[in-house]
Amino acid sequence: MHQTIRALWIEGIKKKFDPRREFLDPSLKKSQLVAIAEKAGLYFIGQGSGRAVYALSSKKVLKIAWSTNGEKQNKIETRSSRASKLSKITTRVLDYDPLMRWIVSELVKPLTSEADFADISGVDWDDFASELEVAVWREKRRPTDRSQDTFVRTVAQAVVESSLDVSDLVRMVNWGTTSDRRLVVLDVGLEEQMKELRAYLKMVLCEAIEKVKYAEIITSKTTMTMKKILL
Repeated sequence: MHQTIRALWIEGIKKKFDPRREFLDPSLKKSQLVAIAEKAGLYFIGQGSGRAVYALSSKKVLKIAWSTNGEKQNKIETRSSRASKLSKITTRVLDYDPLMRWIVSELVKPLTSEADFADISGVDWDDFASELEVAVWREKRRPTDRSQDTFVRTVAQAVVESSLDVSDLVRMVNWGTTSDRRLVVLDVGLEEQMKELRAYLKMVLCEAIEKVKYAEIITSKTTMTMKKILL
């Protein structure tokens, strides 16, 4: 009974709240958008590294960026939902702000068991986890091979098209389901940002190593020169 009342309450909020109307003013700050959502009584689902999430209905959520990172996540999620292969395993973005202050996307519930994964995908979780890396390798070399048209191949194609990391996709905590029983990656915007961050840190580390090597070479040459002078 409680769930039914809550569902009806959420549906009532949905009819009243239109992000395009409520957030029409482009000068509104991120904190003001959150305040408007709170004042409207939207059900608060949670907050991530850059976005606050509210329920618009039993199938849709509103994601409001409260930082620059949140805007980047909204942009990545919107772009991913329109990519030919990646869109098959990401949430559908149903509406969005051109400034990426907010997006409306599908409500996704975390996957709860390996049995649910197998039931929806048609592949056992252990088989999926062990086969994905090989499938990605195969997709990069023989993309026209149709002998493996399975969920594993669908995910492999998405990996090739994007910067998603296989190691992230073989962790069940990163998967969820939509209301129409699609398996999707949770928070692809954050995943891609973390990928970019790892690449940046790797570049910085490589540059630091090169500087150390250069310093060692200079020190070595200086030492040899001093020895020649002294001798």
